[in-house]
Amino acid sequence: MQITLKSGLVALVLALSSGLLLANEAAEYRPEDVRFFTPTDDMFEVAPGSGLYLRHWHGPNLTYISLKVDAGKGWSIPASISRHDEDSGYVVKGSMYYKSGYNGEFEKVLRAGDSFIVPACIPHAAIFGWDDNEETILVASTAGKAVEYGKEGQLPPGLSSKASAGEINDMVVTPACRALKNAPPVTWTVEDMARPGPE
Repeated sequence: MQITLKSGLVALVLALSSGLLLANEAAEYRPEDVRFFTPTDDMFEVAPGSGLYLRHWHGPNLTYISLKVDAGKGWSIPASISRHDEDSGYVVKGSMYYKSGYNGEFEKVLRAGDSFIVPACIPHAAIFGWDDNEETILVASTAGKAVEYGKEGQLPPGLSSKASAGEINDMVVTPACRALKNAPPVTWTVEDMARPGPE
């Protein structure tokens, strides 16, 4: 029997795929993990009157996060620099100014339809409603399960009290990112971010 290059490559790809599939914990058949939801349903206001709403859902290997900021509130919500698992996001509605990098070297205004990917532990922050202090909705997903968000159906632990006290301006860092070796220092703060609104 003669094996052609094409059939040999197909066999190799199938063998590699099978091996990767078996190595992946998510390959286990768990029908109870299939979920359907609307990201803006039953959101929690982070602090009374803040106009910032959040909801999260955990999958077997990721966390899905939905953020909504009311019209007229985005410019007044204090930004916070975060460092956590790799994540990606999609702006559903509105706009946001996004800054990232250890030196804050990556900056962009993202609008409805735009997306981003940030590698693990890269510092990043955003100001919502950038264009006109308009309602803004962002959905994001982490590459790993974000256990720091806590259980579903409630706000992440301590977030509401920090927001009420105006303390979310500090850098939020997961233990894994805090322990990262050879990471360069973060040379910027939220005070270095551009400001929205009329000049």
